[in-house]
Amino acid sequence: MRTLDIIEARGDHYLCGRDYGAATKRNIIWRLGNFVDDDAFKGSSRELHAAHETCKQYFPQYLRELQGVADGAEVDFWKLLYFNLPELSDSDSGCTSIAIRGANETLLVHNEDSVGEERLQDGFLVHYVLPTVSFYAFAYAGELPGTSYGWKRRFFHMQLLISGVRRRIAGQSFTNICSSPAHGSHRH
Repeated sequence: MRTLDIIEARGDHYLCGRDYGAATKRNIIWRLGNFVDDDAFKGSSRELHAAHETCKQYFPQYLRELQGVADGAEVDFWKLLYFNLPELSDSDSGCTSIAIRGANETLLVHNEDSVGEERLQDGFLVHYVLPTVSFYAFAYAGELPGTSYGWKRRFFHMQLLISGVRRRIAGQSFTNICSSPAHGSHRH
């Protein structure tokens, strides 16, 4: 069994993202290099820019956070955004996260049941301290914290990403971007 490295980040969304990106830079570079098909990325320009505009309208704070991650890891923002929008690619990645709460303990379990190339060392426990709230979330390097599960002192949130079931905004579906706000809806 492996324990998760904990990443501490403090500030606004951009600064937290930058700290997270800097701390996981090698992992993000590896994941982008291994999980993003450059031809598919280049061919998605129109859809990617349309998704960016939709996200900018509904979730600007998460785009700022993603810009911080890209700046901290010194990677291309657009490629990182594409990576966080698996609906734009033929992504076959996924996982299962479970929380079990007992009388005196809470057990968090994660099973990586996606692509065989996923590495255990690319998963982290991220602690964000934003101006209005502090929370912990599980994240794979380069993905927005909270896309699997996250919690703060008085509540626990689990986001289940089920193939074919996605929240739709303005006729477009963005699983990872939407799951972060689902967690974030309790942040304020």
